[in-house]
Amino acid sequence: MKSTVPVGTGRAVRHRLDNKGFANVGYASNPEFLREGRAIADFMEPDRIVIGAFDAADGDAVQALYSDIDAPIVRTDTSSSEMIKYASNAFLATKISFINEIANVCEEVGADVGVVAHAMGLDERIGGHFLRPGIGYGGSCLPGEELVVVRRGDEVEEIDLEALFESEGVVDDAHPGGIEALSWSPGEELPDFRPVSVLTTRGYEGELVTVEVAGGARVRCTADHPFVVLEANGPRVLTADQLAEGMSLPLLVTVPEEVVDQMGRMAEIPAPVRERVVPAPIHRIEREAWEGAVYSMEVPGPETFVTGSGIIVHNCFPKDVQALKQLAGNSGYHFQLLTSVIEVNELQKRRLVGKLEKLIGPPKCSFAQVWKKALALKAPTNAIAELGYRPNFDGVATWYVDIDDPDAKFSEMFGDDCR
Repeated sequence: MKSTVPVGTGRAVRHRLDNKGFANVGYASNPEFLREGRAIADFMEPDRIVIGAFDAADGDAVQALYSDIDAPIVRTDTSSSEMIKYASNAFLATKISFINEIANVCEEVGADVGVVAHAMGLDERIGGHFLRPGIGYGGSCLPGEELVVVRRGDEVEEIDLEALFESEGVVDDAHPGGIEALSWSPGEELPDFRPVSVLTTRGYEGELVTVEVAGGARVRCTADHPFVVLEANGPRVLTADQLAEGMSLPLLVTVPEEVVDQMGRMAEIPAPVRERVVPAPIHRIEREAWEGAVYSMEVPGPETFVTGSGIIVHNCFPKDVQALKQLAGNSGYHFQLLTSVIEVNELQKRRLVGKLEKLIGPPKCSFAQVWKKALALKAPTNAIAELGYRPNFDGVATWYVDIDDPDAKFSEMFGDDCR
């Protein structure tokens, strides 16, 4: 198993294999630690190779695949292997959020965060990687054409995520006021409108998953987007790449109610309709390569929202980080540090937007357009946090200077009206 999966997945797969008479089929966990733009290099020259297995022979078989690669090999059980992946990514996110907070304090006291971070990184106990302040880290999302039901005051509308962002004048993050989304809590018969706390968008290149349930309702999302899966012993949260045909998802449907007259006979009038949430088995899952902007929405409390097709999905959470927090919560443990890390990450995008508006004034064109396209110009890197920036955005200026003809490139991407 190369994918990032919840801790315990290996045990569950092993149990199912054994129950179906496939005890001879081996299982091993071998998480990948690949950075965007450096996947091949990271595979050929890894910092470590982690292999978790139930049987030593299965671990040996996986280890043999790396016989030509010189790197430390960590042999362990499957649960520890799965946890190593989550813990590693959560720690990197912690470093990003920490240096972003340091950058904010530096601004207030007149210190240079670049010098501060550099000096910190010279300490071998800390290291310089991921100590560059920036926009933060991203997570799972849906493409812009996916519909959601929102309410502003007394007005209810079905709107696609891209149009919702444009109507709010959002860049890459916002805490919108007065917007409620149709949401559902497991165990409730009907959904209800709940306040939306965060809207985000980002560029995405990777696998897009289409999940279709019986009846034809479907939704498209990134492979790491979470779903609420309904099971006999209660709901659980799985990402799109963990779903399988036959699993049941909550679906909002409109059904007729029986109408009877006073004599108990069926009335010969059109029956009224009502909404209810029912379990809908997954009929088909399709995957495709995709590139474009993706959008997410956070609804505190139920942690779900209803899509235009009626399929109810879980909130979009930052990959691995919120998943680890969810895992801890499911085990009855409150991961307070990660809760703070996530909160800092949400606030950081708003702070950056505020800085841009303060420095260059109201934009002549959509900030969403400029920021989205600007991010696409970054050199191959693991995260936008690795770009670095100074409080006066020298980093962004340098970004454009590095281009052969920055004036022509800017006009090409944004248009002269955006200068």
